[in-house]
Amino acid sequence: MPFIGGVPFIWCSNNLTVSFAIQCLWYKELTQDTQYDELAQANIDWIFGTNPWGTSMVYGLPSWGDTPVNPHSAFTHLKNFPIDGGLVDGPIMTSTYRNLIGIKLLNEDPYAAFQSDLVVYHDDYGDYSTNEPTMDGTASLIYLLASQEQKALEEPQIKK
Repeated sequence: MPFIGGVPFIWCSNNLTVSFAIQCLWYKELTQDTQYDELAQANIDWIFGTNPWGTSMVYGLPSWGDTPVNPHSAFTHLKNFPIDGGLVDGPIMTSTYRNLIGIKLLNEDPYAAFQSDLVVYHDDYGDYSTNEPTMDGTASLIYLLASQEQKALEEPQIKK
């Protein structure tokens, strides 16, 4: 199986993905049991591009990578204001997407070849269901990344 996850593709699935990774890390912290390390890392990797679309789900991160460029954000759409670090909603079930009102892609879908009958993601201002930055998800992502940084700082450094 190419991707391991564990969250349903409902609205704000990326929020769930980040929270799931955090729960795996908390489990390890509380129990010292490492059985969910791979699952935690797979969810972090999903957010940063190990997904069917090969794109990070975080606006502007990494700076050198494929990240959302047309989020459903008036700041970016009207004034080209960057929202670096903003976590977008993420993929949803295709059946849900097809039944939403008012969605219209404004540009050609660069990920068209990777859309499926199961799930879709669009980097398009017109898609408020998969590409809108969320404050709660972004806050959780900040916590997750800060915890990863703290873990790295606590690990013994290899001297060269």
